[in-house]
Amino acid sequence: MKQRLSIYLAIILLVTALAPINAGANNASFSDINGHWAEEDIVALAEAGIVNGYVDGTFRPNNEITRSEFVKLVVDAFDLKSNDAGARDTYFYADTYTMNNGLHETYHWALPEISIATIRGLIHGTGPNTFSPNAPLTREQLAVIFDNLIYEATPFSLQRLSEAGFPTGYEAHKYKDFADIAEWSVHKVDRLTVIRFVQGYNGYFNPKQPATRGEVAHLINKLLGATDDQGVTNVFSGYYYETLPEEVPMEMREWVERLDYESLENNESFIVHSKNSIYVAVSRSGSPCDKVDLKSINTYGDKKTLTYEYTYQTVPYVCPASIELSVNIVKLPLVDEVEVMINK
Repeated sequence: MKQRLSIYLAIILLVTALAPINAGANNASFSDINGHWAEEDIVALAEAGIVNGYVDGTFRPNNEITRSEFVKLVVDAFDLKSNDAGARDTYFYADTYTMNNGLHETYHWALPEISIATIRGLIHGTGPNTFSPNAPLTREQLAVIFDNLIYEATPFSLQRLSEAGFPTGYEAHKYKDFADIAEWSVHKVDRLTVIRFVQGYNGYFNPKQPATRGEVAHLINKLLGATDDQGVTNVFSGYYYETLPEEVPMEMREWVERLDYESLENNESFIVHSKNSIYVAVSRSGSPCDKVDLKSINTYGDKKTLTYEYTYQTVPYVCPASIELSVNIVKLPLVDEVEVMINK
């Protein structure tokens, strides 16, 4: 029997807080950024709801940012999720939770984002079983995480950037403090320097220097400017209940309404060619913590292959046992042939 449970539209909001405890002002009217070199970036991200200020109306662009604050910002800004169901209940770092009588008792406020960043390869900790969540983020650590985001985790919006060719050449050695850059980060610093994502200051990279809120705002805004939706429009992403957006073709609407949990294994995607565009729907059943997300698009002539992946919520959320029907519908420009692949 078809079950219809509580449904909401999952609009992708690029919302996070650089200062999770003191955050209060969420607008571009910060009292301390006038004339700051990253003023335009801070204003742009604040207007988009991506960064927050403090309750006193300041942004404090020269303040240091912690490792956990930065990881949360990156995970939230690019809507990253876990792609490993087996890691749902994994606690990676002993300094992000406490134990009491063999049970997890308290958690660091950014534990879910730290877990996702670990699963997707953005971070690897600072030592055996440690993450140092409240330590300042250094510039070389920042470079490693950004490089991992672009070239390893690669959200759909950054696919074209990650695949684009860039000038060859080793440029990190041009920094006057090249010898100070850690071996584990030097190739990442080099790649980001080659593509002009980072450039240093007055010939120095300052790898051990803590990154500031202004620097992070500048780089996040710069990276968001390099995103590319490849002509794809997200029409609906969430739990199906009663109605879909009006623009969804009737035949696709009927397909969604006929879905039931028993048939999903053999009926997970549906493609509709309209006059000027193509609609693609993908569905899956599971708990409310289980989603399906667009991972990449590959084009071969007039054929496009859309690759989706099953994603999962991470600790410490406890998901209800009820089954939910998750639906993702996108629209893309008209081509001769479209196929769907789903990584589970």
